[in-house]
Amino acid sequence: MNKLNTALFLARISYLAILLALVAGAMTGSWKLAVIGMIPLLLVYAGPIKGDTKGNQWAAFAVTPYFMYGVTEQVENLMVPGVEPSLMPLVYWLGGATLFIAAMMHSRWQAELDAAD
Repeated sequence: MNKLNTALFLARISYLAILLALVAGAMTGSWKLAVIGMIPLLLVYAGPIKGDTKGNQWAAFAVTPYFMYGVTEQVENLMVPGVEPSLMPLVYWLGGATLFIAAMMHSRWQAELDAAD
């Protein structure tokens, strides 16, 4: 498996992990908020799922609010006494960071490959 396919695989896995975390949030909380949270990810599905270069660039930037939310919630879980710990913030910030890096690397390596042809 070359680096281009590895980056796309990681982008797909982290994209789906964030979507599944939103679905799990809909099952336990507000489904309206989860649907609103899915809109940015569904708009950029062509990047991680289809492997589109421009779509991956957009996906990398569309995932930053999920990353920021995950980091702030994780800090709250660790620092504030009495807050019940949850794995969802970990999924958001790890998935967001992985998607950002993998999508940007896939876009870069695909552009280099296209320029060489």
